[in-house]
Amino acid sequence: MPKGTRADRIDAEKYLIEQIKNDKNMPPLAKAAAVSQIRKILKEYTVQNDIVNLTIEQLGKDSNPSGIKDEWIMDFFDKCKDSEESVKSIWASILLKECNDNGSVPKRLLNMLSCITQKEAMAFNNLCRFCVTINNEKLLWVKLRDFGGQVDHFYEDNGLNFMDVDLLRSIGLIMVRKSGQYGFKNSGDVTIKIVDFEMRVLGTNDGIPIGNLIFTDEGQILADLLQFESVKGFAEYVKWYLESAYFKVEILKNIKI
Repeated sequence: MPKGTRADRIDAEKYLIEQIKNDKNMPPLAKAAAVSQIRKILKEYTVQNDIVNLTIEQLGKDSNPSGIKDEWIMDFFDKCKDSEESVKSIWASILLKECNDNGSVPKRLLNMLSCITQKEAMAFNNLCRFCVTINNEKLLWVKLRDFGGQVDHFYEDNGLNFMDVDLLRSIGLIMVRKSGQYGFKNSGDVTIKIVDFEMRVLGTNDGIPIGNLIFTDEGQILADLLQFESVKGFAEYVKWYLESAYFKVEILKNIKI
């Protein structure tokens, strides 16, 4: 795995450029091309090194980096080498997951992340603020329409740009249902958690409508890795929605809404 600090990169760049300049047999055009290539390689190497260091900081006793297949790790480093600063932590989370659970991260997700922009990463992180955990499963709770079929302004009022929703759909992180809603199927009661708020929904044999958006498999892996803050008033909104849909909601003890 990559090693070294930014200072090491600067020293290496100076050293290699000096070697090229002093090569009397190399034509000027070849020297210019070689210097440009060296700077590109060292920049990529530094990005890889930053990601590795972020991962190492989080490795636990049960982590197994040596269990990662060579083909996967080579593909990983190739895909992450041009990452923007804001996406490095995402790459580190992906590498950490693979260290902790060898074979759990599909190559398709690596391909998607290699193309993701800062705008797309911020849009995905913002969308995840509208997640709930139902029976320990993280799910989106986004209602594009209210009971009367009108636009539900709770989401727009809290920074969810529906152009971003379409953007995230186009890159394969979510699926959108334009009519009807996706549902969480369950027999009996379910527990819904939103950060420090927790409630039990009683008698859900017919399922709970969770909204118009769901994660794809790749989006689900990514969402499970991210840490994010919930939207202010989101817990109250979910409770109101369930009660408006005639579900019986029980607030669990010692949890304040």
